[in-house]
Amino acid sequence: MCYSGDYAKRFNDWLVNTARDLKLASVKVDGGLYVDGCIAPNHGHPVGHSEAVQIETFKDLVKRLRKASPGIVIDRGWEAEPGLTETYDTTWFGDWAVAFKPEREADPLWWYRNADIYRRTLWSMTFTRPPFTISWEAPCHVLCKPVDLNALEYHLTSIAAYICNLEIHGRLLESTPEEIALTKKWVKWNWENRDWLAFTQPIASLGQPYDAANDVAVPHVDGVLHLRNAHKGRYGYLCLWNPGPNPAKPEVTVRPGDYFVTMDTSKLALIRLKDGKPVAFNRTSEGFSVSANLAPRSWEIVELKIKD
Repeated sequence: MCYSGDYAKRFNDWLVNTARDLKLASVKVDGGLYVDGCIAPNHGHPVGHSEAVQIETFKDLVKRLRKASPGIVIDRGWEAEPGLTETYDTTWFGDWAVAFKPEREADPLWWYRNADIYRRTLWSMTFTRPPFTISWEAPCHVLCKPVDLNALEYHLTSIAAYICNLEIHGRLLESTPEEIALTKKWVKWNWENRDWLAFTQPIASLGQPYDAANDVAVPHVDGVLHLRNAHKGRYGYLCLWNPGPNPAKPEVTVRPGDYFVTMDTSKLALIRLKDGKPVAFNRTSEGFSVSANLAPRSWEIVELKIKD
Protein backbone atom coordinates (compact mmCIF):
# COMPACT_ATOMS: atom_id res chain seq x y z
CA MET A 1 0.00 0.00 0.00
CA CYS A 2 1.20 3.52 -0.78
CA TYR A 3 2.37 5.05 2.52
CA SER A 4 1.03 8.55 1.91
CA GLY A 5 -2.14 10.61 1.93
CA ASP A 6 -5.02 10.08 4.37
CA TYR A 7 -4.08 6.43 5.01
CA ALA A 8 -0.60 7.36 6.21
CA LYS A 9 -1.95 10.20 8.35
CA ARG A 10 -4.43 7.93 10.11
CA PHE A 11 -1.78 5.25 10.60
CA ASN A 12 0.75 7.74 11.98
CA ASP A 13 -1.80 9.29 14.35
CA TRP A 14 -2.74 5.84 15.68
CA LEU A 15 0.86 4.75 16.21
CA VAL A 16 1.89 8.01 17.90
CA ASN A 17 -1.09 7.83 20.27
CA THR A 18 -0.30 4.19 21.03
CA ALA A 19 3.35 5.03 21.74
CA ARG A 20 2.30 7.82 24.09
CA ASP A 21 -0.35 5.80 25.92
CA LEU A 22 1.77 2.66 26.35
CA LYS A 23 5.12 4.45 26.74
CA LEU A 24 6.57 2.20 24.04
CA ALA A 25 10.27 1.42 24.32
CA SER A 26 10.69 0.41 20.68
CA VAL A 27 8.94 0.20 17.32
CA LYS A 28 10.03 -2.13 14.52
CA VAL A 29 8.90 -1.41 10.97
CA ASP A 30 9.37 -4.70 9.16
CA GLY A 31 8.76 -5.65 5.56
CA GLY A 32 8.52 -3.26 2.64
CA LEU A 33 7.47 0.26 3.63
CA TYR A 34 7.57 2.25 0.41
CA VAL A 35 5.81 1.73 -2.90
CA ASP A 36 7.24 3.47 -5.92
CA GLY A 37 5.23 3.87 -9.08
CA CYS A 38 1.86 4.52 -7.38
CA ILE A 39 -0.53 6.06 -9.91
CA ALA A 40 -3.31 7.14 -7.53
CA PRO A 41 -4.07 10.81 -8.27
CA ASN A 42 -5.20 11.71 -4.75
CA HIS A 43 -2.22 10.62 -2.65
CA GLY A 44 -0.38 13.92 -2.58
CA HIS A 45 2.43 12.95 -4.93
CA PRO A 46 3.02 13.14 -8.69
CA VAL A 47 1.41 10.21 -10.46
CA GLY A 48 3.92 7.38 -10.72
CA HIS A 49 6.42 9.01 -8.34
CA SER A 50 5.48 8.20 -4.76
CA GLU A 51 8.70 7.35 -2.95
CA ALA A 52 9.83 10.86 -1.97
CA VAL A 53 6.60 11.78 -0.19
CA GLN A 54 6.56 8.41 1.61
CA ILE A 55 10.07 9.02 2.94
CA GLU A 56 9.03 12.43 4.25
CA THR A 57 5.92 10.87 5.81
CA PHE A 58 8.06 8.32 7.66
CA LYS A 59 10.52 10.98 8.83
CA ASP A 60 7.61 12.96 10.27
CA LEU A 61 6.33 9.83 12.03
CA VAL A 62 9.71 9.22 13.66
CA LYS A 63 9.92 12.80 14.96
CA ARG A 64 6.45 12.51 16.47
CA LEU A 65 7.21 9.10 18.03
CA ARG A 66 10.34 10.42 19.74
CA LYS A 67 8.37 13.32 21.15
CA ALA A 68 5.49 11.09 22.28
CA SER A 69 7.73 8.49 23.96
CA PRO A 70 11.21 9.90 24.73
CA GLY A 71 13.95 7.28 24.46
CA ILE A 72 12.01 5.09 22.03
CA VAL A 73 14.20 2.97 19.71
CA ILE A 74 13.20 2.94 16.05
CA ASP A 75 14.08 -0.33 14.29
CA ARG A 76 13.67 -0.04 10.53
CA GLY A 77 13.77 -3.76 9.88
CA TRP A 78 14.83 -4.64 6.37
CA GLU A 79 17.37 -2.43 4.64
CA ALA A 80 16.04 -3.11 1.17
CA GLU A 81 15.05 0.53 0.74
CA PRO A 82 16.55 4.03 1.15
CA GLY A 83 18.56 4.13 4.35
CA LEU A 84 16.98 7.04 6.21
CA THR A 85 19.92 6.92 8.55
CA GLU A 86 18.78 10.12 10.22
CA THR A 87 15.52 8.51 11.27
CA TYR A 88 16.18 5.10 12.75
CA ASP A 89 18.37 3.84 15.58
CA THR A 90 18.89 0.23 14.56
CA THR A 91 18.22 -1.97 11.58
CA TRP A 92 18.21 -5.62 10.53
CA PHE A 93 19.96 -7.23 7.60
CA GLY A 94 18.26 -10.67 7.43
CA ASP A 95 20.05 -13.59 5.83
CA TRP A 96 17.69 -15.31 3.44
CA ALA A 97 20.14 -18.10 2.64
CA VAL A 98 18.65 -20.01 5.58
CA ALA A 99 15.36 -18.35 6.35
CA PHE A 100 12.90 -20.04 4.04
CA LYS A 101 13.47 -23.75 4.70
CA PRO A 102 11.73 -24.48 8.02
CA GLU A 103 11.67 -28.21 7.32
CA ARG A 104 15.35 -28.28 8.33
CA GLU A 105 14.65 -26.93 11.81
CA ALA A 106 14.25 -30.41 13.30
CA ASP A 107 17.98 -31.02 12.72
CA PRO A 108 20.14 -29.61 15.56
CA LEU A 109 22.99 -28.97 13.11
CA TRP A 110 20.79 -26.52 11.26
CA TRP A 111 20.75 -24.19 14.27
CA TYR A 112 24.56 -24.18 14.48
CA ARG A 113 24.80 -23.53 10.76
CA ASN A 114 22.32 -20.68 10.99
CA ALA A 115 24.40 -19.04 13.72
CA ASP A 116 27.59 -19.51 11.66
CA ILE A 117 26.02 -17.78 8.67
CA TYR A 118 24.89 -14.90 10.86
CA ARG A 119 28.35 -14.42 12.37
CA ARG A 120 29.89 -14.33 8.90
CA THR A 121 27.62 -11.42 7.97
CA LEU A 122 28.08 -9.64 11.31
CA TRP A 123 31.88 -9.94 10.98
CA SER A 124 31.70 -7.97 7.73
CA MET A 125 29.73 -5.27 9.49
CA THR A 126 32.42 -4.73 12.10
CA PHE A 127 34.23 -2.78 9.38
CA THR A 128 31.27 -0.62 8.35
CA ARG A 129 28.74 -0.30 11.17
CA PRO A 130 29.00 1.18 14.68
CA PRO A 131 27.90 -1.37 17.30
CA PHE A 132 24.25 -1.38 18.33
CA THR A 133 23.05 0.26 15.13
CA ILE A 134 22.03 -3.29 14.15
CA SER A 135 19.45 -5.68 15.55
CA TRP A 136 19.83 -9.37 14.84
CA GLU A 137 17.67 -12.26 15.88
CA ALA A 138 18.38 -15.39 17.84
CA PRO A 139 15.84 -18.12 18.63
CA CYS A 140 14.14 -18.59 21.97
CA HIS A 141 13.27 -22.20 21.08
CA VAL A 142 15.05 -24.75 18.92
CA LEU A 143 12.64 -27.02 17.08
CA CYS A 144 14.46 -30.29 17.56
CA LYS A 145 13.80 -33.12 19.98
CA PRO A 146 15.34 -33.46 22.39
CA VAL A 147 16.03 -29.74 22.68
CA ASP A 148 19.73 -29.00 22.11
CA LEU A 149 20.52 -26.33 24.71
CA ASN A 150 24.09 -26.07 23.48
CA ALA A 151 22.79 -25.17 20.01
CA LEU A 152 20.54 -22.51 21.52
CA GLU A 153 23.34 -20.96 23.59
CA TYR A 154 25.75 -21.14 20.64
CA HIS A 155 23.19 -19.15 18.65
CA LEU A 156 22.50 -16.66 21.46
CA THR A 157 26.20 -15.94 22.00
CA SER A 158 26.74 -15.57 18.25
CA ILE A 159 24.43 -12.56 18.37
CA ALA A 160 24.70 -11.20 21.92
CA ALA A 161 28.51 -11.21 21.93
CA TYR A 162 28.97 -9.61 18.51
CA ILE A 163 28.06 -6.04 17.59
CA CYS A 164 24.30 -5.85 17.78
CA ASN A 165 21.16 -5.65 19.81
CA LEU A 166 19.84 -9.11 20.61
CA GLU A 167 16.38 -9.58 19.12
CA ILE A 168 14.51 -12.70 20.21
CA HIS A 169 12.47 -14.58 17.60
CA GLY A 170 10.62 -17.86 17.64
CA ARG A 171 7.95 -19.80 19.43
CA LEU A 172 8.16 -18.34 22.92
CA LEU A 173 5.14 -20.22 24.23
CA GLU A 174 6.80 -23.52 23.27
CA SER A 175 10.09 -22.70 25.00
CA THR A 176 11.17 -24.99 27.80
CA PRO A 177 12.06 -23.48 31.21
CA GLU A 178 15.71 -24.13 30.41
CA GLU A 179 15.44 -22.30 27.10
CA ILE A 180 13.72 -19.34 28.75
CA ALA A 181 16.47 -19.15 31.37
CA LEU A 182 19.20 -19.16 28.69
CA THR A 183 17.42 -16.52 26.65
CA LYS A 184 17.01 -14.25 29.67
CA LYS A 185 20.65 -14.80 30.61
CA TRP A 186 22.00 -13.55 27.28
CA VAL A 187 19.53 -10.69 26.90
CA LYS A 188 20.71 -9.52 30.34
CA TRP A 189 24.39 -10.02 29.50
CA ASN A 190 24.08 -8.13 26.20
CA TRP A 191 22.42 -5.24 28.01
CA GLU A 192 24.72 -5.09 31.03
CA ASN A 193 27.94 -5.22 28.96
CA ARG A 194 27.14 -2.56 26.37
CA ASP A 195 29.93 -0.35 27.76
CA TRP A 196 32.42 -2.88 26.35
CA LEU A 197 30.44 -4.43 23.50
CA ALA A 198 30.22 -0.95 21.98
CA PHE A 199 33.90 -1.33 21.05
CA THR A 200 34.30 -4.09 18.46
CA GLN A 201 37.41 -5.30 16.62
CA PRO A 202 37.64 -8.29 14.24
CA ILE A 203 40.48 -10.71 14.94
CA ALA A 204 42.52 -10.51 11.77
CA SER A 205 44.56 -13.65 12.44
CA LEU A 206 41.40 -15.80 12.53
CA GLY A 207 39.83 -14.22 9.47
CA GLN A 208 36.21 -14.11 8.42
CA PRO A 209 33.94 -16.89 9.75
CA TYR A 210 33.69 -19.73 7.30
CA ASP A 211 30.90 -19.73 4.74
CA ALA A 212 28.43 -22.19 6.23
CA ALA A 213 26.13 -21.67 3.26
CA ASN A 214 28.78 -23.32 1.09
CA ASP A 215 28.67 -27.10 1.53
CA VAL A 216 32.36 -27.51 0.64
CA ALA A 217 33.68 -24.76 2.93
CA VAL A 218 35.94 -25.93 5.76
CA PRO A 219 34.96 -24.78 9.29
CA HIS A 220 37.54 -22.91 11.36
CA VAL A 221 37.56 -20.98 14.61
CA ASP A 222 36.47 -17.36 14.36
CA GLY A 223 36.11 -14.59 16.87
CA VAL A 224 35.81 -10.94 17.78
CA LEU A 225 37.32 -8.59 20.36
CA HIS A 226 35.59 -5.97 22.48
CA LEU A 227 38.44 -3.84 23.83
CA ARG A 228 38.54 -0.35 25.28
CA ASN A 229 40.76 1.50 27.71
CA ALA A 230 40.19 0.31 31.27
CA HIS A 231 36.65 1.02 32.41
CA LYS A 232 35.22 -0.13 35.73
CA GLY A 233 38.22 -2.41 36.12
CA ARG A 234 37.77 -4.13 32.77
CA TYR A 235 39.21 -3.87 29.27
CA GLY A 236 36.51 -5.98 27.62
CA TYR A 237 36.15 -9.43 26.09
CA LEU A 238 37.68 -11.97 23.74
CA CYS A 239 34.94 -14.04 22.07
CA LEU A 240 35.56 -17.25 20.09
CA TRP A 241 33.44 -19.85 18.28
CA ASN A 242 34.37 -23.25 16.91
CA PRO A 243 31.85 -24.23 14.21
CA GLY A 244 33.64 -27.44 13.32
CA PRO A 245 32.89 -31.07 14.27
CA ASN A 246 36.33 -31.50 15.89
CA PRO A 247 38.08 -29.85 18.88
CA ALA A 248 40.23 -26.82 18.06
CA LYS A 249 43.14 -25.09 19.81
CA PRO A 250 43.66 -21.68 18.23
CA GLU A 251 46.43 -19.35 19.33
CA VAL A 252 45.22 -15.76 19.47
CA THR A 253 47.65 -12.86 19.68
CA VAL A 254 46.29 -9.47 20.74
CA ARG A 255 48.10 -6.16 20.28
CA PRO A 256 45.96 -3.59 22.12
CA GLY A 257 47.80 -0.69 20.52
CA ASP A 258 46.34 -1.70 17.16
CA TYR A 259 42.99 -0.60 18.58
CA PHE A 260 44.27 2.51 20.39
CA VAL A 261 43.94 0.73 23.72
CA THR A 262 46.48 1.22 26.48
CA MET A 263 46.88 -1.97 28.50
CA ASP A 264 49.29 -2.84 31.30
CA THR A 265 49.62 -6.60 30.79
CA SER A 266 51.57 -6.94 34.07
CA LYS A 267 48.27 -6.24 35.80
CA LEU A 268 46.07 -8.13 33.35
CA ALA A 269 43.88 -11.08 34.28
CA LEU A 270 41.91 -13.26 31.86
CA ILE A 271 38.77 -14.89 33.27
CA ARG A 272 36.69 -17.57 31.56
CA LEU A 273 33.05 -16.49 31.48
CA LYS A 274 31.63 -20.03 31.68
CA ASP A 275 33.10 -20.88 35.08
CA GLY A 276 34.90 -17.77 36.36
CA LYS A 277 38.29 -19.52 36.31
CA PRO A 278 41.51 -17.74 35.30
CA VAL A 279 42.93 -18.35 31.83
CA ALA A 280 46.68 -18.65 31.31
CA PHE A 281 48.30 -16.33 28.76
CA ASN A 282 51.71 -15.18 27.61
CA ARG A 283 52.84 -11.58 27.61
CA THR A 284 54.40 -10.27 24.42
CA SER A 285 56.26 -7.07 23.66
CA GLU A 286 53.09 -5.50 22.28
CA GLY A 287 50.34 -7.29 24.19
CA PHE A 288 49.59 -10.92 24.93
CA SER A 289 48.77 -14.28 23.37
CA VAL A 290 46.42 -16.95 24.59
CA SER A 291 45.72 -20.55 23.60
CA ALA A 292 42.10 -21.64 23.66
CA ASN A 293 40.64 -25.13 23.83
CA LEU A 294 37.29 -25.30 22.11
CA ALA A 295 35.10 -28.36 21.95
CA PRO A 296 33.24 -29.11 18.70
CA ARG A 297 30.52 -26.54 17.97
CA SER A 298 31.24 -24.49 21.04
CA TRP A 299 31.92 -20.95 22.18
CA GLU A 300 34.25 -19.29 24.65
CA ILE A 301 34.12 -15.77 26.07
CA VAL A 302 37.08 -14.51 28.08
CA GLU A 303 36.89 -11.38 30.22
CA LEU A 304 39.95 -9.08 30.23
CA LYS A 305 40.20 -7.25 33.53
CA ILE A 306 42.66 -5.54 35.81
CA LYS A 307 44.10 -8.03 38.27
CA ASP A 308 42.63 -7.77 41.77
